[in-house]
Formats: sequence, C-alpha cells, structure tokens
Amino acid sequence: MMLQGADKNDDAASSTQASLTQPSIEDQFLAEAHKTPMQRMREQILKALGITEDQLAQMPADQRQAMETRIRDLIQEKMREAHNAGKGAPDSNGEILQSLA
Repeated sequence: MMLQGADKNDDAASSTQASLTQPSIEDQFLAEAHKTPMQRMREQILKALGITEDQLAQMPADQRQAMETRIRDLIQEKMREAHNAGKGAPDSNGEILQSLA
C-alpha cells in the first residue's frame, strides 16, 4: 500500500517538473499569436532550409551572412508572389501565410 502512495507522489513530482520545463499549451498559443507575419515567414523558410535560429547563430560570420541574404531573398520572392497573385498586397496574416504554402 505504501508503494502506491509513493508512486503517486513520484508521478505528481514528475508532472510538476515537466510543467516547469515545458510551456503550457496556452503559453505556446500566445507565443505563436504574438508573432508577426514576417517572423512566421522566417520560421517557415528556416524550416524549409532545414536549419534553426540557433544553428544560424552558430555559423561563421561569412556563412551566416550568406544564409541571411538567402533568407531575405526568399522572403522578398514570397512577397512578390503574393503581390502578383492578382490581388495586390496581402490584406491579412492569413493571406501571407497562405501564399507561403
């Protein structure tokens, strides 16, 4: 009997520790909701390139500059595509994100 209570306490401690190290669903949602369309676009491009912000930060200066130029060019290309889709400039975050898909 004593072991069952101990297991429950261990489970509670584990879930408390996990909740301290991982943001809640609400926190994740709010973090995403506060991003600008440009931040979302950059994240999508980095994902498509297979790199993270941390990996980008670790690159040598010349390699990072080349990658930043490539990211900027891809963002500009996506914006031109959205603009040339016949509707003019995107009116909302949703339209910008749709143009990336």
